[in-house]
Amino acid sequence: MVERALVALEEANSPWLIESLRFTGFFSPAATIEQDWWRRVVGGPSEAQTIRARIGGYQETGLVDHRRLLLSVEPTRVDWRFTPARANVDAGALSLLGSISENTRTFCQLMNRWLEIAPPMVRLAFGAALVIEVADPGRGYDLLVRRYLSHLG
Repeated sequence: MVERALVALEEANSPWLIESLRFTGFFSPAATIEQDWWRRVVGGPSEAQTIRARIGGYQETGLVDHRRLLLSVEPTRVDWRFTPARANVDAGALSLLGSISENTRTFCQLMNRWLEIAPPMVRLAFGAALVIEVADPGRGYDLLVRRYLSHLG
């Protein structure tokens, strides 16, 4: 459903680009946290793993289709984040994943694989940081107010 909504935004010739995607799941304290979620979702080992023994969790990160995927697991929460492979080195420039359809398709496929093996959830959240290029901040505020927030006033 989330993928369809974002792809519809792009199909409407929207100029929005993705900066990052996030999927968060909250499960009960009795849930079993597995150490092989990355391998089972991505199909291979991560580039790096950090054990967070004090909180009973871990983090894994690596590249998936030239994008950075981060898995962060805590006793009652899991976060998956999809970001550009590298930060933009130009001062003031944003690092972007790019088009909505290409990135949401890949990310949603990964999250669907995870949901097949995940413990029962009490709450799920999806987040997308979207960016649109404008000439200056004033035009950006005007665009937001006129086109995207006009129904609120």
